[in-house]
Amino acid sequence: SSGGLTLDGAGGVSIAGNDAEVDITTTGAVDINSGAGTWDSSAGISIDAATASNFTTAAGALTLDGNGGVNIAGNAAEVDITTSGLVDINSGAFDIDASGALTIDSATSIAIGANADKPIDIDSTTLDIDASAAITIDSTAGVSIDGAAASNISTSSGKMTIEGAGGVDVAASGVMTTVKGTLNVDEAV
Repeated sequence: SSGGLTLDGAGGVSIAGNDAEVDITTTGAVDINSGAGTWDSSAGISIDAATASNFTTAAGALTLDGNGGVNIAGNAAEVDITTSGLVDINSGAFDIDASGALTIDSATSIAIGANADKPIDIDSTTLDIDASAAITIDSTAGVSIDGAAASNISTSSGKMTIEGAGGVDVAASGVMTTVKGTLNVDEAV
């Protein structure tokens, strides 16, 4: 009725519930200390806690391996992955869906397709590209920019150079082409 109950087996302690439940109930803490620990179940294992909890290793990696997948649910709160090392995600197809804004930030640089040349497809309502320095687009084939409405390419300072190794065509079928300012035509002889 008072004091602790100690089970001490020199060759171990076995508890067999056979086909019935083995129930350990306490209003205090359950403390299990062991060398290596193994928990085998022929069915599912459920660990539930009423407050914030953690599962950590003092050394080595922590591996989550789900034969049918791994689900992480943050519900209405943040899912936070923090490391001072590399985050490496290897997968077949990779799909990111967000009901709000999708933001990717880097303190140094952002590279897309850096490992190998692959197609990149961007579909958007509007596309806004702002750069604090130069914008460079290089292609080993042609470059095509088409607009369905009035469009412009302009500089706020300096001149604009259009150079074609095989010539430059300025053409609009059935409408007038207007040149504002001084037009200097210098034909190489």
